[in-house]
Amino acid sequence: MGDNSSTRGRTAATRPLDHKPGLRPIGSGLIRADGPTGRSALARAIHAGTAVKLAPAVAIGIEEWRAADWPERRRLRCLAHAHAHPALVLTGVSAARVLGLAILVDPDRETDEPVHLAHVGRGKTKNGSGHVVRSLCLEESDITIVDGVRTTTAARTIHDLRETHGPEHALAAADDALRRGHGRGAISALATRLLGSRTRGAKATAEVAMLASTLSESPAESWTRWLLHCLGIAAVLQQVYIVGPDGRPIRRVDFWIPALAMVIEFHGWKKYDGRYGDGDVISTYENAAMRELANCGIDVVQLTWRMLVDGSAGPLIMQRVAARREFLEKAGPQFTGEVFLRHEKLPDRVTRFFRRN
Repeated sequence: MGDNSSTRGRTAATRPLDHKPGLRPIGSGLIRADGPTGRSALARAIHAGTAVKLAPAVAIGIEEWRAADWPERRRLRCLAHAHAHPALVLTGVSAARVLGLAILVDPDRETDEPVHLAHVGRGKTKNGSGHVVRSLCLEESDITIVDGVRTTTAARTIHDLRETHGPEHALAAADDALRRGHGRGAISALATRLLGSRTRGAKATAEVAMLASTLSESPAESWTRWLLHCLGIAAVLQQVYIVGPDGRPIRRVDFWIPALAMVIEFHGWKKYDGRYGDGDVISTYENAAMRELANCGIDVVQLTWRMLVDGSAGPLIMQRVAARREFLEKAGPQFTGEVFLRHEKLPDRVTRFFRRN
């Protein structure tokens, strides 16, 4: 009898949150409290340190929370607040998180980023703990359901993200949306509709839609693309294969400016942190490739994340562009190799140099 009572006590103490009366799972590891019984059970779990409150009546188990990095924690908070406020819609950066779109700046640390919610039409814009509320003129076509919560579509999210965070953030999300299979037509259709209704920021959103491309392989490349656009550098090609005068392929570059025979490369730290192999070996290979490009008459501008953040990338590019134009006017064309776009089939005389397994 005593043993059975002891077993029942241990079972009750270690019972998972979603098995306690009044608590139910709502997906992604989140638990919702229903009624007074559920709220009391959730409060006890939070007080005991076995759960973390994310929104009113919504929490997550402590182990699930500890296992998540900060970008994932921010996504979970978005879902929690959307479940806690079902009459509202996730927008902007919060919608981007739930849709899985790229976030330009997303450090693995606490940032106190609030969850962005909106009324469909008029409504009180009073903010709450951990979230901000706006009133937006949304149509039904602007709203979709993801993981059981209402959120703006990818196209609408891009517009709202441009409004709240800026065009470079919106372009990073737009590029990623295209890579994930969201249609360009939906983004263009939204921009056209916003222009027709003279919505604030419609022209800027149309500009982002025009620049969006599947060729930007990272948020940093999207930012670089926007920067080049703002600097007025025209006819920039992305993901171009450079072939030397001897027909030997050198590398595929991020950005190619044909009129200047100039390459712009972004070097992200992830390339060298070990996930793709020995960082020192990769760095040595990269440096050798940069030298080869220079040796065949190409000017190479190398950018880093810090240069984008501190604003030094723009002045550097303009300085190098001006110097390159002056040089070409005096010395004439230098590059005698070939270039191929990513979608173009490389000729056999080039591919024969590739390593064979």
